Amino acid sequence: MRFAPGFIDPGFIPEIPNSLKKLKKVLDLYAKQWEGQPLGADDYVICADEKTSIQARIRKHPTDPPCSGKPIRVEHEYTRGGAWTYLAAWDVHRAKIFGRPEAKSGIKPFDRLVDQVMSQIPYKTANRVF
Repeated sequence: MRFAPGFIDPGFIPEIPNSLKKLKKVLDLYAKQWEGQPLGADDYVICADEKTSIQARIRKHPTDPPCSGKPIRVEHEYTRGGAWTYLAAWDVHRAKIFGRPEAKSGIKPFDRLVDQVMSQIPYKTANRVF
């Protein structure tokens, strides 16, 4: 079989077939399927990720809100407030977003995000949450 330049034959790299199997499971969940069966009304799919190293910037002067005949005024000068991580989770089928800033990334901040999601209805009483 011939492949286009730059195309990697999945048969030559052992990690790729496993990755493709994992990808298929994720895509099936997005399509409301699990192991060939449709998800139930009480099954939920959550996608979570983190954005690391967000630079916190503290404006030197407060922002002036807009008012009649006057545009909003935002100070362009700032001081640095360190780097933060933003963790977010998204209910794929209900388009509900959860998020939280954390001083650092890691398993403990991620666990706090999971607790934030799983402590709420309908997730805490759901049949399954993927």
